[in-house]
Amino acid sequence: MNEITTMIMIENSTSGEVVVINRIKKYPGICFPGGHVERGESFTHGAIREAYEETGLKVKNIVLCGIVNWAKKGSDDRYVEYLFKTTEFSGALSNGTEEGKVCWVKKDGLKQMNLSRNFDLYLQAFFSEKPIELFGEWTDDFGTAPFIQ
Repeated sequence: MNEITTMIMIENSTSGEVVVINRIKKYPGICFPGGHVERGESFTHGAIREAYEETGLKVKNIVLCGIVNWAKKGSDDRYVEYLFKTTEFSGALSNGTEEGKVCWVKKDGLKQMNLSRNFDLYLQAFFSEKPIELFGEWTDDFGTAPFIQ
């Protein structure tokens, strides 16, 4: 099993707010919008599509800010997540989807929220000045916290 996903931080640089989704299904809690890259789709296009599907916002000029690389212990299985960010968007924010509700929140208040598992560690990449890789291993029970490579 190899999965490739994306996540994107959409920031309003004027208000200091970012779009979050309060996921209720897989990996519940607050995180940025994103999802699986579809067959025949680039990572960038996947992030742009997922942003639109989950938020109603059309994003552009997205920048790669990190990669989260999970490796299953004793296996060749990988779960890789490409992290993007942008301050360029248009449209009106939707209410969300069956995945969860979306809303704007102050960027500096994120760490005090009920975050999705390991999302606090992902924030390192989103707030970094240069792209970084986070790496972690998992077993069938749970994963270790990812760390910067």
